[in-house]
Amino acid sequence: MNQTANDFETTTQPGDNVLFLTQRDLSLTVPINFVTNPSVSLTAACFSQLNYGDDEDFNTCFRNLMDMGFRRIQIDLYWEEDTGIFSFCPVKISNISTSLVPTPIPPDILGTTTAKLSSSPTASTVVLDAPADNSIFLSTSKSPTLPTTYKANTSVINIGPYVCSSSLNLKLFVIKLLNYLKDSDSVLEARILYIILNLHAAASVNETGLLETNPNTLPSPQNLVGQAFSANLSEYFYTPNDLQSDRVNLNESWYKVNPRYLTTHDYYTETIDKDGIASSIDGWPAESYIEFVLHKRLLLGWGSIDPQMSAYNLSGDSDIIFPSGYLSNEILETDVEQLNQGCLWPSDRPEINPSNLSWAIMTTPSNEEHPPFNQESKNEHHK
Repeated sequence: MNQTANDFETTTQPGDNVLFLTQRDLSLTVPINFVTNPSVSLTAACFSQLNYGDDEDFNTCFRNLMDMGFRRIQIDLYWEEDTGIFSFCPVKISNISTSLVPTPIPPDILGTTTAKLSSSPTASTVVLDAPADNSIFLSTSKSPTLPTTYKANTSVINIGPYVCSSSLNLKLFVIKLLNYLKDSDSVLEARILYIILNLHAAASVNETGLLETNPNTLPSPQNLVGQAFSANLSEYFYTPNDLQSDRVNLNESWYKVNPRYLTTHDYYTETIDKDGIASSIDGWPAESYIEFVLHKRLLLGWGSIDPQMSAYNLSGDSDIIFPSGYLSNEILETDVEQLNQGCLWPSDRPEINPSNLSWAIMTTPSNEEHPPFNQESKNEHHK
């Protein structure tokens, strides 16, 4: 039986918090595109058994991934035009016959979940010199428009090989993400999260299997993916507009900070004009600037987009979501662990080479001893 992130009990100990905090602080002033972050596919981690039917299991899985230290989450969203929602289930639920009554989740499908969420991690044994000029308690000013709790769905529909629930959708993910951000909204626990969005069209299903669907109706402006996130999380975003604005005048952005938060400038191209204004065409800020100066914690980026969704209004989300490939640079590896495309280190000189190292991602080789959520995860090497 395949294992998912739900099947593992994760109780965050103070020592784990110290480890994550140390990793963050060691790279705090390095531009974020050169910092190593573990990545995971939400589909592989939480839905590897094709079970999209239990909201509470999903909540457990998501919080476990956060407790394990994953900071880059890939999610697969399926557009269902009849309901106007983005679902996690790959098949249409709306076109199922109304005579098919949802049934309780069978125990043999769910299996036994032993994972228990610990209370919000604390690090009472760690004393940090908190920033004097800025704190990172962001949630005090938040007024989310969505509820921060979500009633668990107790019924599911079997559709071909899938077990699906209409409530397991983008709205639920946003709520769970908001809850996590609020729970970790302190100088000891806050980290930047990268959400990579893969866009699909929900498929129809018949006796022979799944049928690709070309939707007749694509999301309206109010139903775009970015709108679902920005309705409740906009104050957490570091956006493409933020990046462009910062790059134009570094004197008033990355360099106008407490020296302890100053972004290390050796990693990007810098130009200084006749008036002494520094700018960059390829630079990224450090986590110290994004978190402790701007109080931001989220970057959204497009991953893959299915041909059926090629007419999706990407420009409607361009102020919020980074373009596909903007937050990644795929590095391929052979079975003998030799790179066959790109490189992680310049072979001819020791200095940083931003052209082939920025946002570098390398897939972890499969290992039968690892559970599926490790097999499908990606360790990003931003050296």
